[in-house]
Amino acid sequence: MTASRPQLLPTSVVGSHGLPGWVWLAREAMEAGRLGALDLRELTEDATQIALLDQERAGVDVLTTGEMGRVRFIIGFYDRITGIRTLDPPRRLGQPLWDTNTPFAVTEKI
Repeated sequence: MTASRPQLLPTSVVGSHGLPGWVWLAREAMEAGRLGALDLRELTEDATQIALLDQERAGVDVLTTGEMGRVRFIIGFYDRITGIRTLDPPRRLGQPLWDTNTPFAVTEKI
């Protein structure tokens, strides 16, 4: 009887891949209406290729798109809340973290 090798667990990732800084600039252009449908598709495809390449280089077995096409998933809810005011973020480029998320100030009863 021969000993069998243990089955390795394939690796994957959960959640969004970090967005390159240029994606943030392109999204501003998108919101201002300066990009067409083909521009948006190209932007998403290019950013997705970067996410896939990063995962491949890291040795991830099951690759994901990195959710590069997801826009304003949570932050978009704040646009509909009255009684808050957007403050300037401490940093404007890069992946949203504690120093790039848009801070808010309460201006009236919510």
